[in-house]
Amino acid sequence: MCSLEDRNRSDEAVSRICAALDEPLTAFRTRPLDHVRFPYVYLDATYCKARVNHQIVSRAVVVATGITEDGGREVLGLMVGDSESEAFWKEFLRSLRERGLSGVRLVVTDQSSGLVAAVRKVMLGAAWQRCRVRREERKVRRHHPPLPHLGRELLGDDVRPPSVEAGGIGDRRA
Repeated sequence: MCSLEDRNRSDEAVSRICAALDEPLTAFRTRPLDHVRFPYVYLDATYCKARVNHQIVSRAVVVATGITEDGGREVLGLMVGDSESEAFWKEFLRSLRERGLSGVRLVVTDQSSGLVAAVRKVMLGAAWQRCRVRREERKVRRHHPPLPHLGRELLGDDVRPPSVEAGGIGDRRA
């Protein structure tokens, strides 16, 4: 058990670390994107818990990954918000365009209605495609339902289909 004094030191350390990250993260999130063309853009979101006004809430973290013409990959941006609403996605996509993202020919996403609507309104001239990984994840879930409670108890919560990184198809969002 840690003492109140240890807890305060730990809180102070976290605050120092976060403060030290503010400047490099701001530079990353506002850097120009016109240094190379990204004809292909993947958009995705995940949810994580965060403390907001002294309450723990679920927040959407959206990420854009650009693919260059020669196959190079770069994280173009990320943003945290309350949900994956169309308005939030439009704000995020407009911020990428304002930083110089142009010439996008194909945007790959899941089938979230707010995201698809935002892509159609902001990424003018770009085609949209549903991500095949998401489609395959749904097939896996349909044919391989979650383990019953007893199975999880015996095997642990970490048992799930193989991840995409391992060459299989699985839900990376635990």
